[in-house]
Amino acid sequence: MSSYARTRTNRALPFLLFGAWSVFLFLVLGFFIYSTWKATETTANETSANEARILANSLDSALRRIEAIMDWTEVAVRRIESGGSLIDEAITSQLVSLTRNFQEITGITYYSPDGSKRASSSTLACIMNEDSKALVFTNSHTSLEYSATLDCDETGKHILVAHRALYGEGEKPLGYIAGSVDLSFYEALFSRIKVGQNGMVSFRRADTSRLVVRWPIITEQINNLAPGIPPQLAISEGAKEGVIQYRGGTDGIERIFAFQRIEGYPFYALVGREVGDVFDSWLLNSVIAVLVTLLLLFTSGIFLIQLDKNLNLKNRLIHELLHRTNNSLQLVLSLVQLSLFQFESPNQNSKTLLEVFYSRVRTLSLAQKCITRDFSSVIFRDLIVALAQETGQEVRVNLEPPQYSLLLDFAVPLGLVLNELFENSPDKSQVDVEITQITNKLVMGYRVNGLLKLSSDTENLVRTLIAHQLSGNFAILALDPFECTVDFPLDLYSNRIHV
Repeated sequence: MSSYARTRTNRALPFLLFGAWSVFLFLVLGFFIYSTWKATETTANETSANEARILANSLDSALRRIEAIMDWTEVAVRRIESGGSLIDEAITSQLVSLTRNFQEITGITYYSPDGSKRASSSTLACIMNEDSKALVFTNSHTSLEYSATLDCDETGKHILVAHRALYGEGEKPLGYIAGSVDLSFYEALFSRIKVGQNGMVSFRRADTSRLVVRWPIITEQINNLAPGIPPQLAISEGAKEGVIQYRGGTDGIERIFAFQRIEGYPFYALVGREVGDVFDSWLLNSVIAVLVTLLLLFTSGIFLIQLDKNLNLKNRLIHELLHRTNNSLQLVLSLVQLSLFQFESPNQNSKTLLEVFYSRVRTLSLAQKCITRDFSSVIFRDLIVALAQETGQEVRVNLEPPQYSLLLDFAVPLGLVLNELFENSPDKSQVDVEITQITNKLVMGYRVNGLLKLSSDTENLVRTLIAHQLSGNFAILALDPFECTVDFPLDLYSNRIHV
């Protein structure tokens, strides 16, 4: 990768990371919103289902208790008819005892075939008012039957009457047994269930879909039929329990309903919560999560913009520093060159020293000109070619890739070594420079057609630069034609400037 491409990549890296960070945050946000939505939905479904199950069990217990008391009453009546000693007053006493501790049971009454009361656990006449009597006496079934929801004039409460006919031998009518369930007990029980402002709880008939009791109380809806509601359809198809979401036909409110069939009886419990009530807290948490995510992204964006500004400022400062350093080197070169033009000393060694100094400062200046856009490296092929041109040599460079860059820490000492080799090579000679990177090590081969005029001082300088600055090795392989190698580790220095 070229220095320019690497610089652009480095500059774009924070923005790429910000994009990846944004995608990650939105993925986490999406997962949070979805998982909390599913958890909220599951919790609401399970809560409603459990409550429907509890209510169904409560009504089931009351109905079973009434049925058991009716069975006992039937046995007592048959004993009377067969000449037993049990009398109506004793039956009444037993009925009172059996129902005393059960608030949901209004009373149980035994009627003779002509409709007169013979024994009862309650003095309320509404247990068998005219409407319920007509229903009972026109449907003389020996199996347990249930009335519609009735009004008790004495208490102003709703009741449900369970009744059945009694027959003796030869289909002889023995009378009727009726027991009533106080539906206000269940209205109070329903009111304690937290179903939200627009929630509802009810019992319905499983066979006719008739509404038995509900909370909140809407009197005009009692005994209404709803054969088309989804829970009723599901029960008609054999379902015992379930959770269904649908919009109510009377109020237009969409609710999540849990239903529970009461096994052995034609009733089922229904607990519904408005979808809005169920997901209000989830919606609030989701909005907060979105706002926090956006705030985090906004803060990250502001930080990234500020970081980019700081990097740009740093780049400009580095560029200005390099520019001024290069100007200073050019000034030094100009002064040295002026001194060489005006040099009149008979001491030739002094002039030689000035020329050597000039060539070495020139090497530093050339390295500055070949610096990469990230200000940390040198395009080394360009430096080799520039040094060869300044020293009047023809050079062939074997280096891949062509834009291979080397850290300044390596490039400057190695450039000074090459400068000494070029300066001491025969004029206009063909020079071959081959650079190879082997794992974490760089090897440079130098070959020239001719004998190198390398003094001991220059050779010591080269060896010192390579040993002290590069922690490398310098080896002369041949003298004529001259050939040498330089190798050094690349992990000695690391990039300290990141753009």
